[in-house]
Amino acid sequence: MLPLVVHVPSPARSVAPQLESVDVAGGVATVRVRARGSAGETIYVFHSADDSLNTAVATMATIQNRPDLAPDARLVVRDAAGRRLMPTLVLPEATGVGEASVPLAADGIVLHVWAVSLTADGVPSRLVGPLHATRIGAGA
Repeated sequence: MLPLVVHVPSPARSVAPQLESVDVAGGVATVRVRARGSAGETIYVFHSADDSLNTAVATMATIQNRPDLAPDARLVVRDAAGRRLMPTLVLPEATGVGEASVPLAADGIVLHVWAVSLTADGVPSRLVGPLHATRIGAGA
């Protein structure tokens, strides 16, 4: 027997969060997300903007061979143009709903938002979204 406790990470996938709403006011969008997994999971949102009204596409990959990176840094989410989207942490309240504020880019009139959750062991859920919001008439 070893004289220490060894944590074996679970390979179980996280439960995907639910994107509830995106509200645009001025140069900031407020994203509401509902956690659906267990305690200890973290939620991140990703966003991009463009001028198309078509459904945006994003893909997610994970970097498996870099244990020195933080779990959110191991997520690689790219939009259809190949741009890497940066994560924004969402901290859910006791109700399970959390909000994140993301700045709007100067380019693009349509905001697209995706979300993912990570288990305490860093295993991601599937990428959910996109949820769309337009800057037209939003004072932007």
